[in-house]
Amino acid sequence: KALSIFKELLQNLKYLPLTSESAWLAAGIKINLLRRGINVDDMDCLIASIGIVNNITVVITRNIKHFLVIEKIKVENY
Repeated sequence: KALSIFKELLQNLKYLPLTSESAWLAAGIKINLLRRGINVDDMDCLIASIGIVNNITVVITRNIKHFLVIEKIKVENY
Protein backbone atom coordinates (compact mmCIF):
# COMPACT_ATOMS: atom_id res chain seq x y z
CA LYS A 1 0.00 0.00 0.00
CA ALA A 2 2.82 2.42 0.85
CA LEU A 3 4.42 1.81 -2.55
CA SER A 4 1.14 2.59 -4.27
CA ILE A 5 0.79 5.85 -2.34
CA PHE A 6 4.38 6.76 -3.18
CA LYS A 7 3.84 6.08 -6.90
CA GLU A 8 0.74 8.27 -6.87
CA LEU A 9 2.68 11.05 -5.17
CA LEU A 10 5.43 10.88 -7.80
CA GLN A 11 2.89 11.02 -10.61
CA ASN A 12 1.43 14.23 -9.19
CA LEU A 13 4.74 16.04 -8.66
CA LYS A 14 5.69 18.78 -11.05
CA TYR A 15 9.34 19.10 -11.90
CA LEU A 16 10.87 22.41 -12.88
CA PRO A 17 13.78 22.09 -15.29
CA LEU A 18 17.24 23.48 -14.94
CA THR A 19 17.56 25.75 -17.95
CA SER A 20 20.45 27.81 -19.21
CA GLU A 21 18.60 30.89 -17.91
CA SER A 22 18.32 29.49 -14.40
CA ALA A 23 21.93 28.22 -14.49
CA TRP A 24 23.21 31.70 -15.41
CA LEU A 25 21.02 33.26 -12.73
CA ALA A 26 22.40 30.78 -10.16
CA ALA A 27 25.93 31.76 -11.13
CA GLY A 28 25.03 35.43 -10.70
CA ILE A 29 23.49 34.77 -7.30
CA LYS A 30 26.58 32.86 -6.21
CA ILE A 31 28.97 35.58 -7.40
CA ASN A 32 26.98 38.38 -5.76
CA LEU A 33 26.85 36.52 -2.46
CA LEU A 34 30.58 35.71 -2.54
CA ARG A 35 31.33 39.39 -3.16
CA ARG A 36 29.43 40.11 0.06
CA GLY A 37 31.45 37.46 1.88
CA ILE A 38 28.56 34.99 2.00
CA ASN A 39 29.07 31.42 0.83
CA VAL A 40 25.89 29.55 -0.07
CA ASP A 41 25.88 26.01 -1.46
CA ASP A 42 25.74 25.82 -5.25
CA MET A 43 22.63 23.62 -5.09
CA ASP A 44 20.80 26.22 -2.99
CA CYS A 45 21.65 28.86 -5.60
CA LEU A 46 20.30 26.55 -8.30
CA ILE A 47 17.10 25.85 -6.36
CA ALA A 48 16.53 29.56 -5.84
CA SER A 49 17.25 30.45 -9.46
CA ILE A 50 14.91 27.76 -10.82
CA GLY A 51 12.19 29.12 -8.56
CA ILE A 52 12.81 32.72 -9.58
CA VAL A 53 12.76 31.87 -13.30
CA ASN A 54 9.45 30.05 -12.77
CA ASN A 55 7.90 32.91 -10.75
CA ILE A 56 8.06 30.99 -7.48
CA THR A 57 8.98 33.37 -4.70
CA VAL A 58 8.70 31.15 -1.62
CA VAL A 59 10.99 28.29 -0.66
CA ILE A 60 9.85 25.93 2.07
CA THR A 61 12.93 24.49 3.74
CA ARG A 62 14.65 23.70 6.99
CA ASN A 63 17.80 25.35 5.60
CA ILE A 64 16.60 28.87 6.28
CA LYS A 65 19.97 30.62 6.62
CA HIS A 66 21.08 29.95 3.05
CA PHE A 67 17.89 31.20 1.43
CA LEU A 68 17.42 34.28 3.62
CA VAL A 69 20.37 35.97 1.91
CA ILE A 70 19.03 35.42 -1.62
CA GLU A 71 17.03 38.33 -2.97
CA LYS A 72 13.62 37.70 -4.56
CA ILE A 73 13.11 34.59 -2.41
CA LYS A 74 11.05 34.37 0.75
CA VAL A 75 11.63 31.49 3.12
CA GLU A 76 9.20 29.43 5.14
CA ASN A 77 10.34 26.84 7.66
CA TYR A 78 8.59 23.51 8.05
